[in-house]
Amino acid sequence: HSNNIVSEKPLVSVIINCFNGEKYLRDALDSVITQTYENWEIIFWDNKSTDKSAEIFKSYEDTRLKYYSASSHEAILSVARNHALKKTNGDLIAFLDADDIWKPKKLELQLPCFKANVGLVYTAAEIVYSGRVTKIVSKETPQGNVFGSLLSDYFLVMSSVIISRQALDSLSHWFDPRFEIIEEYDLFLRIAAKWEFKGIPLQLTQWRWHESSTSMLKTKLISKEKRIMLRKLKKEYPALYSNNT
Repeated sequence: HSNNIVSEKPLVSVIINCFNGEKYLRDALDSVITQTYENWEIIFWDNKSTDKSAEIFKSYEDTRLKYYSASSHEAILSVARNHALKKTNGDLIAFLDADDIWKPKKLELQLPCFKANVGLVYTAAEIVYSGRVTKIVSKETPQGNVFGSLLSDYFLVMSSVIISRQALDSLSHWFDPRFEIIEEYDLFLRIAAKWEFKGIPLQLTQWRWHESSTSMLKTKLISKEKRIMLRKLKKEYPALYSNNT
């Protein structure tokens, strides 16, 4: 595969899926608006929030901010992310969770990395807990064909990732609606099976970590979903899978 990022300044579609994100939403939106790279759009997918999220979003007067909302009840995140993806217009797709933050040069530094076979570019990230940076993720930033290293260690932070539309469209499906927790891990592994990754060892993303992120229920669900995912990968990429297990 090779990438054909059409223009010198490609449009980046920034997907923000939001469910009751009012507490940190303004920080997230401001961190996109203050990017040094300015050719972006925000696709905001409101998953039936009952707080002031919609009001906060609509208070911004910037034509690059586009609001969509789920038609019926709140969908699981994998389904909501697919809905948002269908609304994007960019050659590149970025994700920003409503409680995360980008550093001002994030897009400017990531975009030049999309050369030839690169399908995904990510950065290191700071994990913020109770207002303090507690950990750095992806200090090592594996490069190139990372399928094996990604299979053994999930080293990506969702809000740090930019994917080329070509890489997304080369897959048989986007986010798998069977998954509630590992939907992005599954997507990134399938991209890694076909495309090269480029990692930037700078902490250009802040990921807010909450207590609710790790309940026992989730731990059980994760192992169940991982088993389904591994069976799927084994079926879809048998040679690659057996070389890395």
